[in-house]
Amino acid sequence: MSADVSPVHARSTPLPQEAATALLAEKLELFQGYSTELKEVQVVSGTHLPQTMMPIMVVNLARLAFRASVDTFGTSLSKPSFDPSGSGRFICGTDDPIRADRGQRSNSLILSKIDEKILHPHAAKGSDAVVWTCPINDCVRDIEWIDSQRVVLALNTKLALLDLEPTAEFKVREIVVFPEFHRGTIREIALSRTNRHLVLSGGFDGNVFVTDVVRLFHDIRQSHHKTENSIYPCKGVVGSVRWHPYDANLASSTVDTGIFHMFDIRTDRKRPSLTYDIRTNELFTHAYRDPFLVLMGFGNGELQVHDIRKCQMVSSFQDQYQLQIGDIQMHHQFSRFSVLGNPDFTLWTTDRTSIRFGSAQQFHTSPPAGYKTAGSFLAESDLFAVTDSAGIFAVYDTASVQPDVSRPS
Repeated sequence: MSADVSPVHARSTPLPQEAATALLAEKLELFQGYSTELKEVQVVSGTHLPQTMMPIMVVNLARLAFRASVDTFGTSLSKPSFDPSGSGRFICGTDDPIRADRGQRSNSLILSKIDEKILHPHAAKGSDAVVWTCPINDCVRDIEWIDSQRVVLALNTKLALLDLEPTAEFKVREIVVFPEFHRGTIREIALSRTNRHLVLSGGFDGNVFVTDVVRLFHDIRQSHHKTENSIYPCKGVVGSVRWHPYDANLASSTVDTGIFHMFDIRTDRKRPSLTYDIRTNELFTHAYRDPFLVLMGFGNGELQVHDIRKCQMVSSFQDQYQLQIGDIQMHHQFSRFSVLGNPDFTLWTTDRTSIRFGSAQQFHTSPPAGYKTAGSFLAESDLFAVTDSAGIFAVYDTASVQPDVSRPS
């Protein structure tokens, strides 16, 4: 890798909220025929004890990975990320910023695979749990697969590309760490559905970058002294980044102070950007329920549903089992979503007119300070995997969960 490569950033400037009209009018034309009956949107959550999901697989992944050679208590694991081919291979990482700041090689990538019997219940036999580890310098903030051989890593303030051998086992060819362009720790990355090379990244420096990591990789390989990505300044700590589910040129982000941004990633033919003040602090995450309705999660356990066509809140409700919401993971068919954070994770089902509580799962009856959960759905699957800040990895079958049909009192 050439250390002389320096990113050139094409700047995208947010416009005031009144610019939303032109943007959303164009979106309405784009999604002509798609409608949501806003007046019928309701949240249904019962008052009785929640249905509890039982894991079909649970393991102390940190202890297994390090073979008890280190004290695994308090080993925080990043969100697990799965091979998009459906092989069951996954990667997560450790997040130890204290030792990482000392320059020690104290963090690791953990690579493993879900048992064959879990992926395919009718398989003749299961597979032994095999775990590989790969030491790295920086804490692992987020992970997303491009394809079955290439994985994008967010390592503290930098992006990196993990290149794997095309085998069933994990054999790492190399990890290329890109030159730093974020000036603070990255909190989240997201890969485009239509072009997996395009990566959104946002974090504590208040900027969202759009980077073609494959192009950047080739520029480094060819010893180019300049490469390019684009920057969208949010002027506040970025908590989450997402691609619009139906428009490949639209991306969005949230700022902890309660601002939602939506912008066009193109630098040549741009639509006006949208800046929407939610007026609620600790806005940590968001997820699209459909082209227009956005779920937003807050640091007090509140969930809100907003219509970005009108920049207005449709509904708000409290997740009774979360003190703090850190992430919302949407199922690939948009039929359910999981809310993660501190101290539980909860599952909700959704359709065009309602959001219904499904179940809650608590890993610890008395979670330690700073305890949190992270998770993701397996590709094209109803299986949901959860990691936590105590080193635990578990898998749940969300298809077995029925929504709560009782009405609130």
